[in-house]
Parts: sequence; C-alpha cells; structure tokens
Amino acid sequence: MQSGDKDFDIFQDHLHIAWGEHWEKRLDATLDSVKLLIPIITPMFFNSEACRAEVARFALREKQLGRNDLIFPVYYVNAKALEDKARREQDAMAQVIASHQHMDWRELRHESLISPDAGKMLAKMAQQIVAAMERGSGHSQSVPPVEMIRPLPEAPTVPASREPAWASAVGVDAIGKWAEMSVNNVVQRLRWIEPGHFLMGSPKEEVGRMEWEGPQHRVTISRGLWLADTACTQELWQAVMGENPSKFDANNRGGPQHPVECVSWDMIQSFLRAMRAKWLGCQATLPTEAEWEYACRAGSKTAFSFGETISTNQINFDGNHPCGEGEKGEYRECTVPVKALPANKWGLYQMHGNVWEWCADGWRVYEDKAVGDPGLAGAVSLLGVGGAARVLRGGGWISDALFARSACRYHLQPGGRLDDSGFRLAFRSKSQGSTPEA
Repeated sequence: MQSGDKDFDIFQDHLHIAWGEHWEKRLDATLDSVKLLIPIITPMFFNSEACRAEVARFALREKQLGRNDLIFPVYYVNAKALEDKARREQDAMAQVIASHQHMDWRELRHESLISPDAGKMLAKMAQQIVAAMERGSGHSQSVPPVEMIRPLPEAPTVPASREPAWASAVGVDAIGKWAEMSVNNVVQRLRWIEPGHFLMGSPKEEVGRMEWEGPQHRVTISRGLWLADTACTQELWQAVMGENPSKFDANNRGGPQHPVECVSWDMIQSFLRAMRAKWLGCQATLPTEAEWEYACRAGSKTAFSFGETISTNQINFDGNHPCGEGEKGEYRECTVPVKALPANKWGLYQMHGNVWEWCADGWRVYEDKAVGDPGLAGAVSLLGVGGAARVLRGGGWISDALFARSACRYHLQPGGRLDDSGFRLAFRSKSQGSTPEA
C-alpha cells in the first residue's frame, strides 16, 4: 500500500501453488516476474538446496535488471554461515545475503507482529521496499535507505567480489564481474558465474537430439566459479607448459590466439597442477559438465545460446551441415582465434564450435529427477576399455552444427588427443572440493 502500486501482489509458495501443479516451473516463472524477494534466514535456509536455488535465480534476475537492492533478507535464527566470517567467505549465498539490506529479527521472533518493536521493524522494511520501488520507477528517492539493525562485520558489498589471489586485475562491466590472471605477461580474463539452476539436457522435440541428452532434468549450481571467457589459447599453454602441441599453430593457419588443441584430459591435469603450484591454495580446475552447460546456455533454453539455429558468422563449424532451418555457410577447415566470433550473454566466447572442451567429470546417465552440483559421481567408461571416459562439450571446427548445441555431449578416454579438442580454465574455492586427477 505504501508503494502505491495496486498490482503489487504477494506470492507465497505454500498458498499459491495448487496441489498437483508443477511447483518447480511455477516457482521459476514467479521468480522471473516478481519485483522483490524476502527470504527468511535460518540455518535450515543455508542447508536447503531449494532455498539456495530460489535466491540464486532471483539474484540473477536482479543482476539482469542492473539492481542490487531487490532482496530483503529477514535474519530470523542464528546461522553460523552468516555470522562466521571464515564460513561466510566460503559460501557465495551467505555473501549474497550479507550484501543486502537485511533486517535482524532474531530478538523479535517470539513477539507478536502487532507489538511496538515489531511494528517499528515492519515500518523500516516498508521504507526500504518503497525506496527500492521508487528507484526502479525513476522517481526521486523520498525515503532514505535504512541501515541494518545489527550489521555483520566486514560484510562485502558485492557477492564474492573480493580479489582472488591469482588475479592481476578485477572489475565489473555491463555483463558482470571479471578478473584477469597473468602468466609470463600472457593475460587470461575470467568471468564470475553466479550460482543458479537450469534445465540440463535437450527436450525431445529438439532437432538433432540424441537419446543420451535426456531426460531433461533440473540442476542446481549452488556455488559460483570463475570461468575463462575463452578456450585456453596456444599462447597461454606455451607460457605455462613451455611447448605447443597444437596442429593449427603459427605455421599452419593458426597462431597464439587460436585455441590450444591436440591436448588430452591427462595433459590438461599437468597444466592445472602447474597453475596450482604458481598460486598455492588456489583451485585451478576444469568446469564440470553441468557447470559447462549452465555457462554455455547463459540463461537460454534454446538449442544454442543464440537461438534455435546458428550461422557460421556466430560459431565455427562445418557450414556445409547446418542444424534445423539454418542456412549453409563457410567451412573454414581449421580453428579461428578465440575471440573471433561473438560471446554469449555472459561474456563467454565460442562455447559453441571451434574446439570441443574437456570437462572435469566422467559420463553421467541422466535421470528424471532434480540434482544438485552433479560432478564426478557415476563416471563410467562407455568405450569398452579401461579408464573412465571424460566428457567433452561444444562441438568443433570440423563438426556439423548439431554437435554444437548446448546440450550435445561427447566422451573420450582421458588420454585421447584430437585436433578439434581443447579446454576452458576455471577457478573455484578449495572448499568446493578438488577435481581428482584420475
């Protein structure tokens, strides 16, 4: 009522989702349309995959709107994940909560909502909400922002914005947070990938779909990670490893800014070990298959992050073999520089095409159920020989367009080397677990 917005509806899942309704779809649709979020913070909140996923989804909407003031946490029961600085720094969701204008309701949780103290707190929250709505509508801010009742010590102003130990530069642009690392004067930019959830796999009606891309299932990425905005270049590999295994090098239609290829999963582990040795305590790794598809889609639900069809002006593939209603295009017969073609909405270049990209984990058989942070579990060999096959994603310069779809999956023995296979570097916190080397 104070906002003056007659269409300001309040949604509560236990009141507004009917029995038998697909609650996940209803929640997703609601979170993509509501104007603000009021999470109730308890220890259970941080342990709940559903709560984390809901806040992460709305935080992404908030970011897309160019805002940082639409989440209003109510701190209700003591939670160590929020109060303990060390634990908070290891939990991206705790950082999201700590960075927003939350109300400390712990001493009032046994009082009636009509008590004087509770009334004052409700009024302050209403003022915060009105101020946020007025900022969004372009009106002048008539109500000054209200400080937190009991600020958390050293709470960050931007989630996970502290400078990583490996970063030579950090910043924020129209897309989001970025950081750069430098090895022997070779610079690689990485993008911060926020937590969230998405539908992994392809729908049955998608052109080019293969049976092992389904069933589609809901996946939660509960912790963010830094992901290189390009595939690893030959220049970066050379700076770290002292040699260049690529076929398409400077003497063969390639060069320093082309992706390194002819690298096996096993070879990449040596590269990652060298990175970890350079920055002790940092977890250089590959993205999991789920993290890779989540980043590739960048919020899209279509066959490609660019839409249902693509062209050779968008990705590097065999243009003689388009996907669906796409038109034929150029077949370059080699790789192109890693930033030669457009990036997706999250600032990641050539997640489709150019080179297949190795993932951290082994092959997983999809099931029709929601999962959180799928990774190394279920690694099996589908090739009938020893060792666990590792997943590759994205398609390559020699591939038909259908292999470059966001959901397309491939597998290869960890010692396999192909001239259309490379990788993309990731950094994550140690607390998220290490990717084993075998």
